[in-house]
Amino acid sequence: MNTFPLFSTSKFNASKQQGMWWRFFLCSLIAAILLSLLQWTAPYSQGLSLLWQTVFHYDASNYQHLITHLTYLPRLAIAVLCGFALAVAGCVMQFVLRNPIASPTTLGVAAGAELGLVLGILFLPVNSSINGFIPAFLGGGLATLLVFLLSAKRGFSPVHMVLAGMVISLFFGSLNTMLLLLNEQKLAGVFVWGAGTLNQNDWSSVMTVLQLITLPIIAVLLLSRPLSVLQLGDTVASSIGINIKQIKVISLTLAIFITAAVVSEVGLIGFIGIVAPAVARLCGARKLTAQILVSGVTGSLMLLLAV
Repeated sequence: MNTFPLFSTSKFNASKQQGMWWRFFLCSLIAAILLSLLQWTAPYSQGLSLLWQTVFHYDASNYQHLITHLTYLPRLAIAVLCGFALAVAGCVMQFVLRNPIASPTTLGVAAGAELGLVLGILFLPVNSSINGFIPAFLGGGLATLLVFLLSAKRGFSPVHMVLAGMVISLFFGSLNTMLLLLNEQKLAGVFVWGAGTLNQNDWSSVMTVLQLITLPIIAVLLLSRPLSVLQLGDTVASSIGINIKQIKVISLTLAIFITAAVVSEVGLIGFIGIVAPAVARLCGARKLTAQILVSGVTGSLMLLLAV
C-alpha cells in the first residue's frame, strides 16, 4: 500500500521524462540557432561548407580559407571564451555577495581593470616582462577594495554595493577618459578597445585568454562544494569547519582574475556578467556547480549572437 499517494512512482517518472524532453528540446533549439548563426555569419556564401573545409582541409594558398582561419574562427572562439568567463565571474560574485545584480561591471571591477591597463601602457616600459594582464588585475582588485570600503558601513547591502560600484566605475571611467585625452598618440588604439571589441587577426588572443582563464575556472568549480555551504548561513558554515572569509576572498580573487584576463584582451563587455547568471537561475539551475556551467554556456551563446 502506498502511504504517500501524492509522490507515486508513476508521477515521478512522468515528471522526470517531461524534464528530459524539455532538455532535449532546449539543446536542439540551441544547436539550430548555432548552425543558423554559423551559416549566415560566415565570411563567404559557402557558409558551413567553407567552415568545414577550413577546419579539416585547410589550404593556406586559398584566400577564403586564410581569411576564415585568421579572422572569423578566432572571433568565434574569443566570443565563446570571453562570454563563458564573464558569466562565471558574474555568477561567483552574485553567489558570494548574495547580490543578484552583482557583476564585474556593476562592482567597478571592469573599469578598474581598464584603468590599470591604461596606466600600464603609459608608465611601464615597452619591452617590460609585465604584460597587460597584471596591471589590469591590480586595477580590478583596487576597484573591488574601494567598493567594499564604501559599502562596509551599510553592512554590504546589495543596493549600497551596487551604488558604490557605480561611483567607482564613473570615477575610474573619468580617469580613463582624461588619460586618453592627454595621451592621444600613445592610447589611440584604446578608444576602440575600451568599448569592447572581438575582432581578431590571429589566434594569439584566443590562446592568451584560454591560458589565463582555464585554471581559475577549474578552481572555481573545485570550490563550488564549500561555497554551496554558504547557503545555510555563516553560522552553520562556521560550525562545520568552513573558513568563510578565506573562501569568499579566494572566490572573489578568482572572479577578479578572470575579469582582468578578459578585459586585458578584448576590453569592456558589460551585459554578460549580470544577465547570464539570472538566465541560468530562470532555467532551473539550483546547485552552484550547475549555475556556474549553465551561466557559462549562456554567456557564450549571448556573446556569439552579438558577434
